[in-house]
Amino acid sequence: MSIHKNRRKVEVCHNCHNMLKPEDNFCANCGQENHDLKVGVGQLLYDVFEGFTNFDTKFYNTAKSIFSQPGKITKDFLEGRRARYVPPIRLYFIVSFVFFIAFDELVEMGLNSTNDVARGVIDGLKGDSKRKDKSDDDDQESDKKESKSIQSQALKAIIQKREEKSKEIANLNIELDSAKAREDTSLQHTLEKKIAKDEKQLKTLDKQTKLASQAKGFIDYVSNFDISTDEILDEMNVERDDTLRAIIDSLPEYKQRPVLIEIQKQLALDSIHTEAITEPAEDLKAYFTERMGKKGKIEYTLILHSLKNNVKVPVWIEGVKVFTKSSDGSLQNRTYKKRLLSMSNKDLDSLIVKEEGSGSAFAFLKRGLRRNVTYYELAFDEDAEKAIGEMVHFGVNVISFMMFILMPLVALMLKISYSKRVHSILWYPFKWISYSFRLLKYTLTGGFMRQKPFPSIPKLFDGQTRFYYEHLIFSIHIHSIFMLMLMIFVGIGLLVGHWNISLSVAMVVFMIYFAMSLKVVYRQSWLKTIWKSMVLFCMYCFTFTMVLGITGAIKFALQ
Repeated sequence: MSIHKNRRKVEVCHNCHNMLKPEDNFCANCGQENHDLKVGVGQLLYDVFEGFTNFDTKFYNTAKSIFSQPGKITKDFLEGRRARYVPPIRLYFIVSFVFFIAFDELVEMGLNSTNDVARGVIDGLKGDSKRKDKSDDDDQESDKKESKSIQSQALKAIIQKREEKSKEIANLNIELDSAKAREDTSLQHTLEKKIAKDEKQLKTLDKQTKLASQAKGFIDYVSNFDISTDEILDEMNVERDDTLRAIIDSLPEYKQRPVLIEIQKQLALDSIHTEAITEPAEDLKAYFTERMGKKGKIEYTLILHSLKNNVKVPVWIEGVKVFTKSSDGSLQNRTYKKRLLSMSNKDLDSLIVKEEGSGSAFAFLKRGLRRNVTYYELAFDEDAEKAIGEMVHFGVNVISFMMFILMPLVALMLKISYSKRVHSILWYPFKWISYSFRLLKYTLTGGFMRQKPFPSIPKLFDGQTRFYYEHLIFSIHIHSIFMLMLMIFVGIGLLVGHWNISLSVAMVVFMIYFAMSLKVVYRQSWLKTIWKSMVLFCMYCFTFTMVLGITGAIKFALQ
């Protein structure tokens, strides 16, 4: 690594054609650098990298100071020793550029891992109907297994009873043949009546076997769907307290799907009171997909329909006519949400005013929030992992933008914490109390007669203070170092499979580093430094939360 820049010097300035000496690094006439740029691609790429990172000793010196001497780069920069380090703004841009790219990758690794926390985030956000904890999922799975077990046992019991009845009929037929051979008409008549009765019971058992087999088939098929009947009726725009919902809930599970399919077929014939559902979800289409043929290999999907708002439509359920009522348009199903996304700004503002009862000066923010919340609700229902990826990218954009607001605010907190003038203002009332005692003592002891100096009046602004930009430099440096530490520790944690532990370690190490940097830069005692570092950390957490919330909400509404 070279200590000085390797210039390819020329004899004549390319800008003003002034003659140059071998020792001239710049033209004395126009100030242009004495450096020939007519080079190959490899050298050009090196020059670009060198210019971006100022790799010529500065990058090395900066990295060495960061990892070996906390606070040294800020202290040297403020004392005028700047040439040896990468400038603060450039350092922040380099680190933040790498950090936010790495952050995307690290989060992606975390979501794709088998970690329970990461998978729980995904599972917990997979749509309104699927936002359940693990115990709910276990209970539901247990209910499905229990239902399957009951149906299997019932089917086995019927089959066993049928086999016993068949054997009994076969034995009776043998006895009947024997009675015919003996010409015992009385026994023959008795056996014929009993055989007829048993054959009738056998036909009943055949029907029960068929029904039980169908029921088991429905249970096995319906248990594979990830959508509930309430959600289906929501998509059909059925009023929440309508009779149809109660009827469907009262039906056995194996009957619910055939009844809903039959209702859909009836709605498809009513073009006046219904409308086709545009772009139905995959789980909804799967529910209304029927199988045909002896082996059930042919499938077809119904064109799904929903009720129009404020209508009452008759439907037939197992020969009974039932009137079902639609909602007034406020039922927030997928169709409603998709319709909301396609609304114009004026229509959406009117809807918000109608719901809230009054207008607002920040209508554009409410409109944006409503539209984007609705978009992500639909996105989570359709593909939770993809939606989380989009949210992560959004979060990265918010944090990267937020830093430009947060760093000046942190500098202001440092200014207040380490400003002697601020301390002077806070202590000013106590200075006046002390001054009053000194003045009283001066008067009582005859200070005027002895020509002692008069006690000086306390000043409101006493002592020198640092400029704001000095605190801003410290803020930029410490944020750059914080992002660098997160990358290193969390990256190692993900590789070894314990990113949560490495994150905790990173926070502890950074707190120690932060306190040591404050000690080096502001040169106060360890007691004051530790106390102020704790106060600043609490203030930072509060400020970070507030700025993140406000910035995120505004950016979310305006995206």
